[in-house]
Amino acid sequence: MKIRFLSLLILSLLVGCNAINPVWDTFKVATGIGENTGARLTPGVEYLKVQVNGRQVMMALGYRTFPKPRQPSMTKSDASMKSTQLYSKDEFVHEFWYSANKETLELVDGRIESVMGMTSEWRQSSSPPQDWESTRRNSPVFWTRTRDLMPGYRFGFKDEIQTRVTPAPAKIQDPTLPSNLDAVWFEDLVNSKDKNNSTWSYKQIFANVNGKIIYSEQCIASDLCLSLKYVGFIARE
Repeated sequence: MKIRFLSLLILSLLVGCNAINPVWDTFKVATGIGENTGARLTPGVEYLKVQVNGRQVMMALGYRTFPKPRQPSMTKSDASMKSTQLYSKDEFVHEFWYSANKETLELVDGRIESVMGMTSEWRQSSSPPQDWESTRRNSPVFWTRTRDLMPGYRFGFKDEIQTRVTPAPAKIQDPTLPSNLDAVWFEDLVNSKDKNNSTWSYKQIFANVNGKIIYSEQCIASDLCLSLKYVGFIARE
């Protein structure tokens, strides 16, 4: 009885937060109440479809942060608005996506930057590569990514990465992605190590359309690889 009461209380809180509630909506999808049974996703919310280990989850966009504008001086009105602005720690746009299972993905220019709530987590990541247009012009690009990992907290874990332009792959994990997609495709060749400290090399792919990554296949750990498809806003009727 107590368990049932707590479950109803949690659901009521999720529903009551606001009329457009990404957490409640992704809860419906993740538990089978969502699009598989005819229910619609919340209009006006941006979604990311994630496939991982045979499971499909719709993640809702929580918020974005943007590079802080360079201003020679700040007026009084600018100062009063400063607390409401969401600025990035670097020159990139950061996106924070959430699932109903409390999984969080931080994407920077379409790349996974941090992961929370999954079997493997990235608590921090640094040394981002060049932007995609610069990478296209200078392909291939070599760079090093530094990560802090959980569980078994490992600090300063390094990946050696080569990023290059590549032809469209013959096969992708998401069969709903149009094969005639007008995209520039990129490939990461990553040399890393797994949780047992053994050498682990793998590939990642990214589809860039008009400067935005709309599809990718990326790995968090040797036993945790994802496909990410940007769905976008659900249109209002």
